Amino acid sequence: MLLLTGYRSELVAAFAAAADWPGDVRVECVDTGPDTPTAGRIHAVAGLLGADRYFAAYGDGVADVDAQPSHGPTWRRRLSRR
Repeated sequence: MLLLTGYRSELVAAFAAAADWPGDVRVECVDTGPDTPTAGRIHAVAGLLGADRYFAAYGDGVADVDAQPSHGPTWRRRLSRR
């Protein structure tokens, strides 16, 4: 899992490093700068995504998301790698 951080990124990285993540979940924090908008953060890590599908959520929301593949609709977006 990639956490794209900006404002106070060092605190987010410390929290992520100390958290007890379930199973084999690995969390990597990437500081994309405090003034980078959401789409800019995703574009900055396009090379790290490694797949044509990804899930992005704005960081100040809280949700219980089932990240397992479902049999429902699939949304795909390809990043422009200019």
